[in-house]
Amino acid sequence: MTASDAEELLTGTVRINWGVYGNPHNPTVFRHPQEQPLLVGGSLDSNEEMIHLKIKQVPAEHLVHDRIVPYAGFLFTQLHVDRSVTDVSVVVQKFSRNRNRTLIRLANQASSWINRTFYGIGPKHLQAYLDQYCFSYNCSYLGISAFEKLLGVCSATRTITYPMLIQRQNNALRNKLEYARLLRTAV
Repeated sequence: MTASDAEELLTGTVRINWGVYGNPHNPTVFRHPQEQPLLVGGSLDSNEEMIHLKIKQVPAEHLVHDRIVPYAGFLFTQLHVDRSVTDVSVVVQKFSRNRNRTLIRLANQASSWINRTFYGIGPKHLQAYLDQYCFSYNCSYLGISAFEKLLGVCSATRTITYPMLIQRQNNALRNKLEYARLLRTAV
C-alpha cells in the first residue's frame, strides 16, 4: 500500500492541511508524546470533493514543539504533488483561518479508525496504518475493490522487509523526556 501510495501523486486542485493523530487527556501548549503531527493532502474535483487522499507523519526535525515548520509543507508538495499542478494551498498552522475542514475531518476519521481497529498505535508504525487508511479511502472513492487492487499491487511490487517498514527513527523516549522538561520549565 505504501508503494502504491508513493506512485500516485496528487493532481488537479490540491489542498494540504495540518492534522494530528492522538488526543492526549492533558493538552498543553507543548506537544504531548502521544500526539503525532500530520500533513493531510488531497486532490479536489470540480465539486470540491476529495478524490484522492494522502496523510503523512511530520518528521521530528520539521517540528518546533507542536508547530509544523513551513518547510514540511514545501517538502510534502515536492514529494506528493504532481509538478504540473498550479493550484496548491498549504496550511501548516493548527488554527489558521484558511484551514481545510474536510482534510481535518479526514485526519480525525483516520485517527478514529486506527484507534477502533488496532486500539491505538505508536509512532513507529503509524505511517503504515495511515497508508492503509488512504489506500482504502482512495479505492472506495473510485468504486474499485481494495482487495483486487491490493492483489494487483502485491503481484507487481517487491516484498518489503520489516527493517524497511520501520525505517523511521523511534524518538518516543526523547519526546517524553523533552515533554517532561518543558512541563517543568513552564510552571
